[in-house]
Amino acid sequence: NSVGWYRRTFDLPKQDSGKRLWLEFDGVYRDTTVFLNGWFVGHHESGYSSFRYDVTDVANCGDKNVLAVKVDATEDEGWFYEGAGIYRHVWLVKTGPLAIAPDGTFVFSQFNGNVPEGPAKIQIQTRLANAGFTDTAADVRCDILGPDGRTVASVHAPATVSACSEYDLTQSARVPEPVLWSPESPKLYKLITTVESGGKTIDRTETEFGVRTVAFDPVKGF
Repeated sequence: NSVGWYRRTFDLPKQDSGKRLWLEFDGVYRDTTVFLNGWFVGHHESGYSSFRYDVTDVANCGDKNVLAVKVDATEDEGWFYEGAGIYRHVWLVKTGPLAIAPDGTFVFSQFNGNVPEGPAKIQIQTRLANAGFTDTAADVRCDILGPDGRTVASVHAPATVSACSEYDLTQSARVPEPVLWSPESPKLYKLITTVESGGKTIDRTETEFGVRTVAFDPVKGF
C-alpha cells in the first residue's frame, strides 16, 4: 500500500529511426504513470488490464533512453490482497510505419447452421495501421496451419492504406475437415498473417485459435 518507482536505462540502435516503437505492459498494480526520457507518456489506473503506449516521438534512436514508471498502490481495487508493482512482462515492440495494428488480428470459425459438421469457414479480420505520410499499398497473406503443423488453407488480398490512418481487411478461408477444439482435446490451429509491401515482408504475426461453435440447446444446455 505504497508508492514505488522503477527506472530502466536501455540503448536503441540508430537504425530504429523511422520505425514505430511501442511499450507494452502486461500488468501493473496499480495507478501507473509512465515517463520516457523525461516526457510524460501515459497514465493507467487499473491494476488488472494490460496497456500500451506509442513512444516513437520521445525515443532516442542511436542513444540511451531512460524509462521511469511510477506505481501507486495506496488505493484498493478489490477486497483481497492484490500485491503491488510490475508483476508481468514489459515489452518493447518495433514495427515499420505500416504494420498490423496492436491487437489487430481477429479469427473465428463458422459452420452451416452452427452445427460443427463438414467444412469450416474461417473468418479473418486484419487491421492495418499506417503511421507514414503517404498512402501505401500492401498484400496481406494469411496461412492457416493445422494442429500437426501442416498448411491447410491460404488466402491473400491487396490493401491500400491511406496516410496516417487504419484499414480493416476481411478475408475468409475454407478448412474441409477441421479438427474440433474441446476441453478434452484442445487442438489448436495457427494463423500466420504476413504483410508485404514493395516486394518485402514488413510485418508478420502468429495467432492460435480453436475451431469450435458455441450454442444453447434445449436438451444439452450450453
